[in-house]
Amino acid sequence: MTGGSDQVTGTVASDGFASDLLGDRQPTTLPASILPGRYNVAFVSDGFGTNDLGGDAVGTVTVTANNRVTFTGTLPDRSILSQSIAVSKDGQWPLYVQLYAGAGSMIGWLTVANDDQPIQANVVSISKEGNVRNPFPNGFVNEFSVMSSTNVTFARNVPVISTNGIVTLSKADLTADLVVPYTMSADNFLYQDTTGHNVRLGFDHTFGYMTGTFTDPTTGLTGRIRALLLPNVNQVRGYFYTAKPDPATGAVDTGEFFLQGN
Repeated sequence: MTGGSDQVTGTVASDGFASDLLGDRQPTTLPASILPGRYNVAFVSDGFGTNDLGGDAVGTVTVTANNRVTFTGTLPDRSILSQSIAVSKDGQWPLYVQLYAGAGSMIGWLTVANDDQPIQANVVSISKEGNVRNPFPNGFVNEFSVMSSTNVTFARNVPVISTNGIVTLSKADLTADLVVPYTMSADNFLYQDTTGHNVRLGFDHTFGYMTGTFTDPTTGLTGRIRALLLPNVNQVRGYFYTAKPDPATGAVDTGEFFLQGN
């Protein structure tokens, strides 16, 4: 271990490339600076949603006292995300999820911290090789920033976010952003949209997931929404996808769902 750091370092090299190598000793208990608990995380996409991932990936993270981090979630195209791993003594979490039957991956360095943003990262990369496999046969590379929050318990007459604010749906095949006001009861039930876009939303009161539908004004089809509560920042973030895949490629357009409380 380098200088008592509980780390090994080195390089991996071959013709045409060289890469740094870093490995941390695995603690058997959770570092004292990290609180065990359940957290919500959103990976905010830089994509546009027609040939790549336009919405935000979402998932939940459970951290236990015996230093086990369990992450489960979904990409905007509904690909499943899953990893179980330990963190280093500094809270470093090497994220890696294989995607698209081995043709893609989600990769990045995350940090688990006792902070308003309990899951942190500069950038997470999600990519897929170009091949004939659906979706996205041309391949893509998206970079995602990370937003996170502690998970909260739903209780009667305790709103988890502001009871009014704005919902924005963007990207994918939308020619303009859909901006819809929302109102919500103190029991966290959202009232129906009357703007003509037929936005319908509801919370899962166990994990904080939000699901719903809206009418896509470009196609007239029903778009489906999946998002996750981030109460620390008074937001819900996630994605929507088209109900009907592209007949040529089988791919679905994916867009961004963003709810901001006032």
